[in-house]
Amino acid sequence: MTSFDWLDLSALDGIEEEVQEIFCGSLFVDEARSNAICLALRERIERLQEIIHTREPQAWLDDHSTDVKENIEYSRLLEAEED
Repeated sequence: MTSFDWLDLSALDGIEEEVQEIFCGSLFVDEARSNAICLALRERIERLQEIIHTREPQAWLDDHSTDVKENIEYSRLLEAEED
């Protein structure tokens, strides 16, 4: 059985704010996309915590429900530059 004793998930507390700060002002990642990325990151951290606490192997399923389907904002920026 794999031991996760070495892994301190509390070190990731507040990681969402750091990610949002990194994406702030990006031409490629708007606020909605940043929020979706941060939500997905938090969910994955929580899923890992659950796996560690239950120590039961679980199949990971990414249902893509929070994924960005189309980067509309970036497309608009390109169109504006072409005009």
